[in-house]
Amino acid sequence: MTIGSKAVSKLIVPIISNVVCLARSQFSTILFCSKMAVDNPDFKSATSIHEFTVKNIKGADVKLDIYKGHVCIIVNVASQCGLTANNYKQLNELYEQYAETKGLRILAFPCNQFAGQEPGNSEDIVCFAADRKVKFDLFEKIDVNGDNASQLWKFLKHKQGGTLGSSIKWNFTKFIVDKDGVPVERHGPNVDPKDLVKSLEKYWCLQIVSRKMAEANNPDYKSATSIHEFTVKNIKGEDVKLDVYKGHICIIVNVASQCGLTANNYKQLNELYEQYAESKGLRILAFPCNQFAGQEPGNSEEIVCFASERKVKFDLFEKIDVNGDGTNPLWKFLKHKQGGTLGNFIKWNFTKFIIDKNGIPVERHGPNVDPKDLVKSLEKYW
Repeated sequence: MTIGSKAVSKLIVPIISNVVCLARSQFSTILFCSKMAVDNPDFKSATSIHEFTVKNIKGADVKLDIYKGHVCIIVNVASQCGLTANNYKQLNELYEQYAETKGLRILAFPCNQFAGQEPGNSEDIVCFAADRKVKFDLFEKIDVNGDNASQLWKFLKHKQGGTLGSSIKWNFTKFIVDKDGVPVERHGPNVDPKDLVKSLEKYWCLQIVSRKMAEANNPDYKSATSIHEFTVKNIKGEDVKLDVYKGHICIIVNVASQCGLTANNYKQLNELYEQYAESKGLRILAFPCNQFAGQEPGNSEEIVCFASERKVKFDLFEKIDVNGDGTNPLWKFLKHKQGGTLGNFIKWNFTKFIIDKNGIPVERHGPNVDPKDLVKSLEKYW
């Protein structure tokens, strides 16, 4: 049977059309990926991991400036490697021991470039990590070598070259990053996570020095008598002497943007401020905190955007710790003056302190107390 030229044309044209469409699609994808790469600095000119944006295991963008002030371990992981069980176990142990007390953060990047030992998709990797009760931060699967290497990993290798070249040699290569986001050490796959502690301690000591310098600008929380003696940083990073609140009744609260209590508390704090700021001189001081289930993960810019969308008018301050070694001096003072149930530590987001006109903490209310229910207490001090 012979096929006429028209019939051939009808067969070939759709095929060619599909090939062209596929080529266009691939080309568009390449262009899109190239544009996305612009979001990160050139790895050779960057000075800190805090300048980079990466995607977490859910595919959401994460600006690494959220790790400012934290010593970090960055590691390429795999689920089917001979080193997997030991490394995951010890990374878990490090995180559990030092995340709260020392502010350690671990950033794990799955990679399938070494003998195909991380073959799964994001969902598979999440399940694998969940089975091992992983609490540290997991990111999207990446390349660490080659033309498609993550810009962050190009930066890490540029700053901390390896033996016989800067390329990553195998799964579980570990970079230690100091509190300023500078890669300061590189350790090969043969180094157990537990053996990094001595190195980490060097940089934690630097953190302690930095914290002591900050505390030097504030009084000892045990001898202080008023919040007016303290200086804190606002959401823009500027120093604020709290004596600007002299003569005002204040509510001081630790806030979070992704908590089940967020919507109700922000709404009612807004209503309180609108109703009483002008007529009674009420002031509200909100301190973002990420210590409770990681429910305030954003940087200052993201927190400002979140607050702006909710038309917040009360005062926002820099993200802080309210518990642990890194607790902000003001919050040490608040807890010292108004202890809580079963210990002075803050139990959850939206713990509220009422401060009288002389700057003295006079009441403490738990997260379960709605802001509107503070009015009767506030009336005593007005």
